[in-house]
Amino acid sequence: MLAQGSPWILYLVLLAAVLHATWNLLAKIIPDQVTAFWLVNIAVIPSAAVLLLFFKIPSNFPWVLLLMSSVIHLAYNLFLLSSYRQGDLSRTYPIARGLAPPLVALFAYLILGERLSLLAASGIILVVVALSSLAFERDGYFAPRGNGAGYAVLTGGAIAGYSLIDGVASRSIADPLTYVAVLMGVEGTLVAVVLSAVRLRSPIRRVPKGRDVALGLTAGSISVVAYAIVVWAQSRVALAEVSALRESSVVFASLYGAYILKEGSLLRRLLAGLGVAVGIALIVLG
Repeated sequence: MLAQGSPWILYLVLLAAVLHATWNLLAKIIPDQVTAFWLVNIAVIPSAAVLLLFFKIPSNFPWVLLLMSSVIHLAYNLFLLSSYRQGDLSRTYPIARGLAPPLVALFAYLILGERLSLLAASGIILVVVALSSLAFERDGYFAPRGNGAGYAVLTGGAIAGYSLIDGVASRSIADPLTYVAVLMGVEGTLVAVVLSAVRLRSPIRRVPKGRDVALGLTAGSISVVAYAIVVWAQSRVALAEVSALRESSVVFASLYGAYILKEGSLLRRLLAGLGVAVGIALIVLG
């Protein structure tokens, strides 16, 4: 149950879900996805630096876990931008975000021997059905070079990986926001450097348009705020409640893609997004 006076914290988590879907929308709008994610991560670096002004890095900081997470975040960025180059936001985003909770739950059950309740098992089935309706739509097929679904699956695996690592790391120090700030700084720098090399090797080196620069930098700043809210909330409210509400972002992304970007059937994409969100809620609350 929620602690007295804490519902407003969950409202902030809902805001974080909207912000997360929003920064993905802004990145998707930019035609060149390499440039989009390059700009997003460039914006992350000063945003993280500002956060670090308010925190002191403790002597027991989990550097090894942070480096592991940063490498996985690099893979996450590369997989996500590849999925956006090939597929719709309203298809690839729910697949990527929706896969992580079932993967974590199944990992805990198969490897760690944790109990899987009937409610959680029902949630996994619902998520799989909802995601299958997106991945196997009549206009596409499930393959890395098809509709982006294959790269979205890889993105989901990366999300599951860094979520487990970040969950352990952020609880090993007194203030989890310190971990967020350092992680964002390291991750942003690493991804920006790699994507800078990709851009330099490209035969077409376009200077980003002013609109694209504004969208990318805004998206990056928003991503830091969204992630900081979630990590902060996890230290004050039940983790299951935060996780369930956070993944409601798939509904907003489905709505953004189908309504704003005119991707596929609005009703079908929205129902699939709702199915994913409800399934995730059953998993984390079960």
